[in-house]
Amino acid sequence: MKHSSFTLKLALLSALGSGVVTLAIGYSFLSIITQINYQRIDNEIRRLAYPKTLRSHDPDYWPQFEWSLRFILGDEKARQFIVKVFDRNGKVLHVSPHRPGSLADKLSLTPGDSEKHIASIQLPQNPSLRLSPLEPAVSEQQPLFGIADVNLFRLAGLPFVRTMRQPALATFTTDGEAWRVAAMGNEQVTLVIGWNLAELHAELGRYRNAFLIAAPASLLLLFVAGLWLARQALRPVRLIAQTAGHITAQNLSQRIPDTSAAREFQHLIEVINGMLDRLESSFQQASRFSADAAHELKTPLTILQGQIDQALQHAPDGSPEQGAYTNWLDEVQRLKAIVHKLLLLSQVDAGHLRATLTRVNLSELVESAAEDLRVIAPQLVLRPEIAPDIWVEADADLLNQLLCNLTSNAVKFNEQRGQIEIHLRSLAGVTSLAIANTGQTIPRKDHDQVFDRFYRADKSRGRHVDGVGLGLSLSREIARIHHGNLALQNDRDGWTTFVLTLPRCQSGQPG
Repeated sequence: MKHSSFTLKLALLSALGSGVVTLAIGYSFLSIITQINYQRIDNEIRRLAYPKTLRSHDPDYWPQFEWSLRFILGDEKARQFIVKVFDRNGKVLHVSPHRPGSLADKLSLTPGDSEKHIASIQLPQNPSLRLSPLEPAVSEQQPLFGIADVNLFRLAGLPFVRTMRQPALATFTTDGEAWRVAAMGNEQVTLVIGWNLAELHAELGRYRNAFLIAAPASLLLLFVAGLWLARQALRPVRLIAQTAGHITAQNLSQRIPDTSAAREFQHLIEVINGMLDRLESSFQQASRFSADAAHELKTPLTILQGQIDQALQHAPDGSPEQGAYTNWLDEVQRLKAIVHKLLLLSQVDAGHLRATLTRVNLSELVESAAEDLRVIAPQLVLRPEIAPDIWVEADADLLNQLLCNLTSNAVKFNEQRGQIEIHLRSLAGVTSLAIANTGQTIPRKDHDQVFDRFYRADKSRGRHVDGVGLGLSLSREIARIHHGNLALQNDRDGWTTFVLTLPRCQSGQPG
């Protein structure tokens, strides 16, 4: 399963967390705004109606009260109110002429216990809006909502009501309209005022719609900001990955730079650099051992080869000694070839193998390799297609070693009467050399390992097939030293094709 992006996860988590916080803040804001507006409406109702209940009025006063609301608030705003007044017996003294029938008819006073002076207003979704018991009015020193007090009434010679009810408030909905209803009064009358909440709900709806529009845009911005912050926070990780991706056997000395990253990343960088120090030390020891061993084996093998060759010359023709010496000489030559390849590979690993680049006519080198094939394997059918005058910047000795490895493999792993094809051509400034041979096709699962050292695709092959699996590995390293590549391409059944690509030089003789 493909791994998801950690940066994307961080951005999504930050956006999700911010979204939850935003929704909570938005909900709290709307709730607070609603409460503030309800409190404002309640204060407005108290400001307009409560002082009217502090004194006694004639029944004819209440139509004038409604007219005063129109004068104070304006005709349009006053129509948002409905006023209904009851006397102590429950008789309606006044009701607003613009009253909605569905509301005014349901605002009816239900007498309660006369001794306790308790009453209730019957509402559709609020069975009883309980009115408080008649209580003594506020003290003469305490102002009433900052508007009137007892002393003012006394100074004006107005009758002051000694017992009254505190406002009782409730909200309900009828016929799709919301109303805020307040009931208050004294021992003589009960005043009920309803405030239409349509304008308030429309305003709250605008707030809500604005929030619903702004919230997704804010979440998108938060996601983008979170993605940017996550990428900035993970920049040291990308630097570590980039540096580690460039570390190879040839540059194990490279280290991850010490940046101004966070403490956790600094510790990670120190751990990785410490691991690279240990790997470099171990690799250098292994490379030095391979180089030293190969170098030390060259001299005794050369001496042994000379002695066996001398003994072979003095052995009688057809004698068992001659056969034994011949086999020993072949084994020594095989060991020398292995030692030579190991020495070259150890130099590659240590970064000490240097190619002396000159302008080389690759067409002539391939022609010479084809001629050698005709001599070495006359039983095989050779089909060369070699474009003339193709030049490359290369080390002639190393390039000959590469060609020798490829052609010897084409012979060793071919059929008894098989075929070999050689194609050399130039494509868009790149030289391409393809050497293909018939024989058992290399399985696709082995394509990535065929260039590994000491690897052989066919484990069943014995000593009758020369080689230990170092030729292809060395050939690819030589190609890379020349800024090229060596790849396996099996595009035909029963064929094995190796393709060498090198940068091409302009034709002409070397200067």
